[in-house]
Amino acid sequence: MPWPTAAPAPQTPFDAVAAGRQLEQVLAALCPAGFHAFATGDALLGLVRDGRLMDHDKDLDVVVPMDEFARACAHLMNLDWQPAWIPVDAVNFRAFVHRRRQLTLDLLGYTAWRSCSMLVLILMRVSL
Repeated sequence: MPWPTAAPAPQTPFDAVAAGRQLEQVLAALCPAGFHAFATGDALLGLVRDGRLMDHDKDLDVVVPMDEFARACAHLMNLDWQPAWIPVDAVNFRAFVHRRRQLTLDLLGYTAWRSCSMLVLILMRVSL
C-alpha cells in the first residue's frame, strides 16, 4: 500500500459515543472476515476503566496479529477507511481516516510467542 503524500485534514471534535459505535462496527466487520482484532491503547483503557471511550481521546486504536496486518489494512479500505499520512514509517502501524465521519483509526500489528509459560506480546513500532 503506498504512503499518502499529504497530512490529513484537521479532525472534527471527538465524539466518544459516536466513536464507540464506530469501533464496535469496525470490530464486528473484521471478526467475520477472519481477523483477530481488538481494541488497544487509549480505546482499551477507556473501555476497561469507564465502559466507553474517553471523551478526551482523539482516535480509535485497533490491533491485529502481524500475519493479518496487511490484509486488515486492505480490508479497512473496503470499509470506507482511507490511509492517512503519518510521520512514522513502521512495519506494523498504519493510520486511517473514515471517508464520511472524519474519524481516525490507528491499526497496529503484534507478534506473540510463548516463553517460560508466559505469553509475550510485542508491538513493533519500529521504523525501517
